[in-house]
Amino acid sequence: MDDLVGRPLVPFFADGVDDTEEIEETSTTSPEKKYAAPKFQQMAPKPEDIPFPSWISNSPSKTKVATKTPKKKRTNEGKDRKTKNGVSKKSTDSKSSGKNNISEKKQSSPKKDVIEQPLKNLLGKEKLRELCGQLPKAELLADVSGCVRPRTLMDLLKPLLESGDLAQEDVRALQMKTRRDFLNSLNILDKATNSLEATLVVVKEAMEDYAAENVRYVELSMTLRPKPSYRSFLQSVLKILSSPPKLSNGQNLDARLLVNLDRNLEIEEANSIVSLLIEFVQANVVNSRTLIAGIRFCGIARRNSGDWEKYLDTLQRARDFGITVVVNFAEIKKSKSGEHEESRAAEQARVLKFEPDRLVHGAFMTESSICNVQKSSLPVVVPFTCHFKGYRIPYKSNILRRLIDDEKSPAIVCCDRRGLFGSLSQEYFKVCVALELGPRDLVRIVLASFQNVANQALSKKDYHAIETEVATLVGSAVMAASSS
Repeated sequence: MDDLVGRPLVPFFADGVDDTEEIEETSTTSPEKKYAAPKFQQMAPKPEDIPFPSWISNSPSKTKVATKTPKKKRTNEGKDRKTKNGVSKKSTDSKSSGKNNISEKKQSSPKKDVIEQPLKNLLGKEKLRELCGQLPKAELLADVSGCVRPRTLMDLLKPLLESGDLAQEDVRALQMKTRRDFLNSLNILDKATNSLEATLVVVKEAMEDYAAENVRYVELSMTLRPKPSYRSFLQSVLKILSSPPKLSNGQNLDARLLVNLDRNLEIEEANSIVSLLIEFVQANVVNSRTLIAGIRFCGIARRNSGDWEKYLDTLQRARDFGITVVVNFAEIKKSKSGEHEESRAAEQARVLKFEPDRLVHGAFMTESSICNVQKSSLPVVVPFTCHFKGYRIPYKSNILRRLIDDEKSPAIVCCDRRGLFGSLSQEYFKVCVALELGPRDLVRIVLASFQNVANQALSKKDYHAIETEVATLVGSAVMAASSS
């Protein structure tokens, strides 16, 4: 079973699929790169204040000492000479001397070249993959039903197949050849993990898998089940989360719960779930104030559904009691005919006016929404591979590209469903290869996830330690590759 830990389900069911090959074949037009530059919302220091190592920073060292150069004797070489038109012109000797000086300067500043080169060119793919595995990481969206291990999923599907609740043809959807297969896969995983017993098994294994790839902080997102009861279900999950596995550094994994609030729920049921969370947080049941990261408004979005207005009061009530609110955002694509475009843009504007603590997806944001997101410093959590598999968005056209181009943008990489898409380390690897990220970009997006953990769960001291570790790992890898 150990050899299956961290592997996605797709290769397991579809005779092997390598997304990294598809990444390089994807060609799209390069997006514009000038956008507003917001500040991060929750974590200090600000991104522009991060003390990057000298090999990453473009600015000259502050400790550089100015030296006084001796004056040279004047000679006839290099003096201005009058041309026939009376225009002053430098001698050819002076020109060649200037060119030599420029070439010398270029040769003496390799740091700039290192910053501009993509990591896949500096390190090579294997070294880059290894680096992504070594980096400390924070996963801000891990859907529990999608975190199931392949062998565990087979065990959970067996009774469903025997009872006729699922057919063998249904399971083939896990190959995810089409968008419909992707949606059917979500239904299969939801059925397989529907019981409390199955959920607890998957939560325990997911924590072990994340700890094994050096993830320091993870928010496990799940839907509460009515059986045996919402209260019993929530309490049992919190007990599992209160006993996390240890990391390689001897510390415990910081695992928290993000409760899903499906937009297809009846409003009475949604209110009862929020009331239960408020009760648990206020009474601190099973350390709920720490373990409950917040709620996530999610579910399949539909055109003209009016979901947001329907649940707005419910979400506001949760916020009033100090519960973090995360919202799945901009999941509806613009229609070719332009129909419903006005309502789509209006719905996005209403969500942004609410100012959630975090946005998820943002796959089909309007230009106005992108500008507002950047101005208001709303972090956007982007499941990179999910957008490719689920929405058929080419890797290089992903909204993450535009968010990263704005150097102060709170762009966060997440895996979402490691059972379908692979580990968080693999997600960072795909982003680096597809978007051709350099050392500075990688450092920035890794730290962005730690800067936006729920309820400021990370102390400044711990954050600075992680900041140093990330910069050191990336810097050491680049220096070693440059010297070899």
